[in-house]
Order: sequence, then C-alpha cells, then structure tokens
Amino acid sequence: MLEIPDTLNVPTYHSEVAAYLQNEQAELWQWFAANCLAKDHTDAVRLELLKSAYRVDDQTTPRLQELAHEAAQQLGLDVPITLYHAQRSVNGLNAHLTYLPGEVHIVLHGSITEMLDDVELRALFGHELSHYIFWTGWDGKFFVADEVLAALSNDGPQGSPQSESHRLLRLYAEIFCDRGARIACGELLPTVSTLVKTETSVREVNAESYLKQAEEIAGSESSKTVERTHPECYIRTRALKLWDEQVTGAEDEIRRMIEGPAALNQLDLLAQNRINQFTRRLVDAFLSSAWLQTDKLVSHARLFFDGFEPPAESKIDEQLTADLQTPDASLRDYYCYVLLDFVTTDRELDEAPLAAALQLTERLQLDSRFGEIVHKELGIGKKQLAKLRRDAPKIVNQVAQESEAR
Repeated sequence: MLEIPDTLNVPTYHSEVAAYLQNEQAELWQWFAANCLAKDHTDAVRLELLKSAYRVDDQTTPRLQELAHEAAQQLGLDVPITLYHAQRSVNGLNAHLTYLPGEVHIVLHGSITEMLDDVELRALFGHELSHYIFWTGWDGKFFVADEVLAALSNDGPQGSPQSESHRLLRLYAEIFCDRGARIACGELLPTVSTLVKTETSVREVNAESYLKQAEEIAGSESSKTVERTHPECYIRTRALKLWDEQVTGAEDEIRRMIEGPAALNQLDLLAQNRINQFTRRLVDAFLSSAWLQTDKLVSHARLFFDGFEPPAESKIDEQLTADLQTPDASLRDYYCYVLLDFVTTDRELDEAPLAAALQLTERLQLDSRFGEIVHKELGIGKKQLAKLRRDAPKIVNQVAQESEAR
C-alpha cells in the first residue's frame, strides 16, 4: 500500500525526462514496462541478498525494525520491510535499497547503526524508503525511465546524451529521497547531520554549522555537481534546505546546482532537444526572407531537419536572442558555425547571405564571435568585414528588391 505525502514532490526533471522517453522511445518504453521485473529476476535478487548480507533478526534488534516502520508510516508506506547488514562493506557508512515490488529490502553498511541516533536512523530509513516510493509510485514510470536510460547508455559512448540523462535522473533521485528523509524524521537538522555523518564518518556533527558552510560554498562557487550518482554533500544539504523552507525560486536554484547551464559537450536528452529546437528557430530566422529560400539553401536546411519547409512569412523571433544566450563558448561557436554553413552554401548569392548573417548575429548578440569565425574560416580581413557590416542593410535591401522584381 502506498499513499505518497503531498509534500513529497518529484523534481521537475524526472517528469520531463519520463515524458520525453515515453514519446521518443515508445517501443522500448513499452517493452521495459512489461518485462523489466520478471519473476526469475526477483528470485535471483532475493538469493543474492541472502548470499551477500546478514538478514537482521527482528527479535535481536527490534528497535531497528520499529524505527524503519515509523519512517514508513510517516511516508504513507505499508509494506514488509527486511533489514540486512552487508557482509563485505565497501561503501563505508551507508545504506542502500534493493528494489523489489511490494517489499522493501534495506542493506546497512559498516557501523552505521552505532553512529546515528534514533531520529537520524529514521532519516536514513526514510531516504531508502523514498527510493522504493520513487520506483513504485506514479505507476512505476520512473523505474521504467531508469531502465530505459540504462539500456540506451549501455549502447552508446560515455558522455552521450542518454548517459547524461541517466546520470541526472539518479542525481535528482537523491534530491527526492533526501526530502523523504526529512519527512520521515520530522526535522531538517537531523536529516542534515545524517548526510554529513554518512559522508564523513564523524560521530558528532553540528548541522546548523554545516548549513552555513553550504551557503558559504554557494556564495563563492557557481559550478554544478560533477558527481555521477550522488550530488556533493553541500549541494544536497542546500537543496534540502531550499525545499524545506519553500524558498521562492528553489526549483530553479536546485536545477542550477544539479544541471548548470547547457554545455555542448555534456548535453542530456532534454538539453539536446532544446538546442535542436533553438537551431530550428535560428535557421528559420535566417531563411525568413524569400530571397534566401533558394533550392540550395532549403536543401541544406533539410540536412538538419527532415522535411524542412521555410517560414511562410518574414517575422522576428523576439525570444530567440534570450534563448541563445549561454556562458558555454562551444555552444556559441556551434550557433555561429550553423549560420556560416548557410552563408557558404549558395555561391550564386555572392556576399548577400553573409550580409544577412551579420545583421542577424548582431540582433542575436553573436556578432563578435561570428565575425572572428568569418575572419578565420573565410579569410576575410577585418577592414573588409567592418565595411561589409556597414553595408549589410543596403546589400540585403537591394537583393530583396531584385528578388521581388523577378
């Protein structure tokens, strides 16, 4: 039985990537939804747990069971819970959930139960139980999303958009489960101290002091997480505090800490899709004038977008300038090189496409870098380029009038 608390909300990224996969990988999604938890798999998981861990006897440590069930009650969860101690712990002080539908299996590592007090143990159990909620709730779609992304990542190179999406899904899952830990124990500070203790093995932790430390880091460091499965402790702590205090703009700030701005060499599937949409709008903006819609240029656009048809009428995409702004130099270069491709495609138009591109990049605030690339790739001198910039409106107007007259 599962009654998810209203306050245990899923990060936006999870919903977005699940919707994307359901639409773009519909066949693979349906296969995993039907086959990813076959009986032979669940039997093998249970056997492996018995082989690799000591199953905790309820009568020997009844308090652990009580705390786990108290945490489950706070999270609206009523399922059998089995606890284990890992035989060969390589994860330090920690715990992890082995997922099986309809039952919870939590494996404890090291001397974690000796390091945490009862409230902190509820937070620990709440975190692991939230993994179960994450995989089971919402019709199991996030479990399927994880399986689909794992399969796609295995078929592609490290750092592929599929791999990056899988990484972000798991990072955000930890953010979600930290929220569950907070709900399970009822307080922010013990949740933070649990995080710090499992990360550092320190027995005595001042949670308020670490919250201040996390804010200090945030005030001087703008980079996103570099981890693959669990965000850095200070990021998790700060994300939890923002969520717990319902700070305005908390979701955007958490996304900044986890995803950061898009970078061309580290795009996940959602960012790749956004850049693809931006590219389409950039091409539309360049080909918005009828005189630029030649057979060669339209054919070139179809190399980017199957079945491309040029805009029916010339109009200015007011939002495009803001959408193309990025601190990532490689992404700015990408936009500039896309335009340069079109500038050099139809030689019969002479210098007119370049004049049009110079006008467009000035509006898009890409003119400085575009000029550098034109100088480098086309060998146009700086003085000649400056003159072309000045003459661009006259050149474009003239070729447009000639096109209308034909």
